[in-house]
Order: sequence, then structure tokens, then C-alpha cells
Amino acid sequence: MKYIDDSKREKIPVLFSKDNNLISSKSKMTLRGRKIFDAAIMYAKEGVDEYGSDYIKAELFGNELMDFLGVNTRSVYGEIKKLCNVDARPAGSDSPSLLDWSVIIKDDKKKAFDIIKVIVRARFEDGKLEIYFNTALKSKLIGLKKNFTMLDRNIICNFSSNYSYQLYQIFKQTIDKQKAITKKEGPFDIEFDLVDLKIQLGVVDANVNPILKKAVMDESVKSIEAIDEIQDKELVRKLKEIRNFRRYSIEKATSEINEISDIVCDYHIIRNGQGGACKGVIFTVKYKDKVVETKEDVNNNIIEVDPVDFIDEMNKLMKDEDLSFRDLRSIADAANYDMDKVKKAYEVLCAASEVTNVTAFMIKAIKDNYQLPKKRKKTSSFHNFHQREYSSEDFLDLERSLLNGDNGEVSGDSIDDV
Repeated sequence: MKYIDDSKREKIPVLFSKDNNLISSKSKMTLRGRKIFDAAIMYAKEGVDEYGSDYIKAELFGNELMDFLGVNTRSVYGEIKKLCNVDARPAGSDSPSLLDWSVIIKDDKKKAFDIIKVIVRARFEDGKLEIYFNTALKSKLIGLKKNFTMLDRNIICNFSSNYSYQLYQIFKQTIDKQKAITKKEGPFDIEFDLVDLKIQLGVVDANVNPILKKAVMDESVKSIEAIDEIQDKELVRKLKEIRNFRRYSIEKATSEINEISDIVCDYHIIRNGQGGACKGVIFTVKYKDKVVETKEDVNNNIIEVDPVDFIDEMNKLMKDEDLSFRDLRSIADAANYDMDKVKKAYEVLCAASEVTNVTAFMIKAIKDNYQLPKKRKKTSSFHNFHQREYSSEDFLDLERSLLNGDNGEVSGDSIDDV
């Protein structure tokens, strides 16, 4: 049995799911803006306001804001004002705002597209930031079951480069997809047209020129080939320039990703013939050795557990319950990644009747060590064993704590990290 040192035991992943359309969206945003955006995705919840209208809202409190922004309490308000462009922008400034973000969802085969403004409202008061998402993006934010990538908050929070932050998510999305398709561990190649890469990373805004925007929107066109039609010499120079982009963007990003993430990456430049102009970049990526969670068995031995594999096994076990990744993760955390506890609680769930919140029931069953009843009702239904009754009030505090992401422990007025 392999033992894990204390330093590795501290690196327990805090996983959340992010829709791939949001990962691949081309938008100009600061690093802190992207971190707050992802924090909001982690805490996004559905609700109904006093007028009966649906909303999707995330509430971020002092600790979360300081962790993601990397600032102290006194600086939070000022940083949030900058991210939302509350004060008038300086003349000629193209400083992005959280509320400027839009995502384009398109299907060229069906000749259809949908341009959606992502955040419709931001409100800050008493140290709490409320972010309201466009409800048209509900399927991209709530209860994701396909076309998403699992990210670890503990990794992305440590990136100091905007380019590292974005490339890491693109790399992870690609690796997961290719592993599922090829059933191999990699490495995998990701090829970028130079112009597309600069736009993806926010170095250049595609909206500044109609020719550039059209080239980026049309996947059948190589953007690098379209720039010769652009009359703006300064823009063309910026699009073609590779020396500084390579040194300050690509080199810094790949170095930081290799140093602090679970991915190892390298790259090489694609040129037009030997010594020719740069036309693109190919990144080669793969996962490092698995980052494992650890738990102790009955003999106090340290057992390695891969959180992603564990949750995947849970999903197969509970496939009929239609649980989201966030629900599965909350149950796994409550069980301390012990599959025996999960299976036992699920047996109790299957024997219960009128369970309205599967996630809350599973967590309470694990923490309170529910037992299977000794007698069954005289019925052929698999779900109708004798069991003590639970009202919705029994789970009220638990459900609230789940909304706050504290894995089942009631936390009063504070909100713990997910």
C-alpha cells in the first residue's frame, strides 16, 4: 500500500463543471474578471423572485472574493467596481466589463446561431457580490450532464497569467474529449491559427474589424489568410507579430501550466516554409500523473482515490437518479470518498418512499448512518420498504448548506469554499 506525504494530502481538488461553450468563447476579459466569472459559475443557483420571474444568481461573499481576486478585504469593493466598470471609462479605454461578456452558440449545419449576453446584472452591497446570469443560458449553467469540463478551483485560482488561465481550460477540455474518443492517455495535439489564438486569448478583439470578425466566425476560413484584406496596418502588424507574443504570452503560459497544474504541455510554431512567417501554433498536451485524494482504511493505511474516477463510478451506480456533477461531488465529499458508504446510503434510498431531494437524503443517510429496515411492505415495488418518514423540514437546513457549497454541514451565516 502506497503512503502519501502530507503536502500531497493538502491538495484535495475542489471540482466544478463548466460548459464547453463558455470555455471556448472568444472574449476580451481581465484575469480577475475571468476568475470572478468562474466563481459565479460555481455558485450559480436557480430561483424565483417576488414577482414570479425565474432567475439564475450567484452570491459571492468576502472569503470567496478575496480568494479569487487575490486581494484583501479593503480592496474588494474597488476591484469589483473596476470589473463592472461602475465609474466612467477613461477616453479611448477598451477596458472590458463583466457585463460586456457575450457567448455565441452556433450550428453551421443547421445555419443557426444564438448570441447571448451572459451576465445581465451585478450588485454589490455589505461585502456580498450578486451576479445574475441570463436565464437563456440555464442549460449551460445548471445541472450540466454533457458537453462540460471539470475544473479544479485550487488550480485555476493560482494562475497569475490571463493566458495561462484560458489555455489551461482549453487544454483540459481537449484532453478529456480526446481521451473519451480515443481511449488513450495522450499526448494530444491542439492546432491554432495564429489570429484565432490571439483572439481566443483576448490579445486582439475580433469586433474591432468586420473582416476579422467574419473570418473568426467562419470556421471554413483561416483567419491568418483573411488579414491581408484588412486596410488597418497597425492591426495587421499586431495580428502577425509573433516574437513578443511568443515570449510574453505563450512561453509564460506554458511554463506556468507546467509548474502548477495537472497538465504538462509544449508547443511549436507553424511557419510558411522554412524560416517563413508564423501562421499558427501547435500545442502538445497530456495529464501528469494522477492527482489523488487520500483516505484511511480501518487499519489507518492511506488509500489513494482519484476523485474524477470515484464520481464517475458513483454516476454509474446512481444513473437512474439523474444527478448533476455538483450533486455527485457533494455526496462524495460527505462520504469522504468511501464507496462502501455511498452504496449503503443508496440502498437505503432505494428502500425509501417519497424522497424529494435525492442529494440531501444521500448526504444525511451517510452522515447519520441510516440502516436498511428489517421488514418490507407487502408490495412488489422495489422502492417501498418500511422506513422512518422524513419531512421536507428534515432537509431544509441541509439543502441550504448545499446551496452554499459546504458539502452537507450546516454553517450558519458563513459560506465555506466548495
